[in-house]
Amino acid sequence: MKNPSAKSVVDGVNSELGKFTVNKYERNVPYGRIGEFLASLGFEPADPEDHPFALLGHEGRVSIDYLNKDYPSYVFWLHLTWYRMTSGNFEVVARFEMLSKETVRRRGVRASPP
Repeated sequence: MKNPSAKSVVDGVNSELGKFTVNKYERNVPYGRIGEFLASLGFEPADPEDHPFALLGHEGRVSIDYLNKDYPSYVFWLHLTWYRMTSGNFEVVARFEMLSKETVRRRGVRASPP
C-alpha cells in the first residue's frame, strides 16, 4: 500500500496538534505528549541532542528538525511557541511543516528555519 503524500501527513499532524493546544491552557508545555504523538507516526528528531526535554521560561519558541523513514526526501519541523499567562498556565501554539531536502540544499539554508 502506498504511503499518503507528505503534505497530507503534515496536514493531518497539524489537525491533531490543534487538539493538544487550541483553547487548552496547561501547567506545562505539552512537549512530551507531542513528541510521543509524532513518534507514533514514525517521526524522530533529526538530532536527538536537539530534543528540548525541558522548555523553560515564561515565553519562548523552538523549532525542532524531524525525519521520517517513510518520507526520506523531506525534512520536517515542529515549531512550538509558548507564553505563560498570569494564571501560571501556558498558552502553546504548535505547527508542523516540511520542505524537500532538495529545496533545503538549493536554498543553502540550515535545516531549521530561525
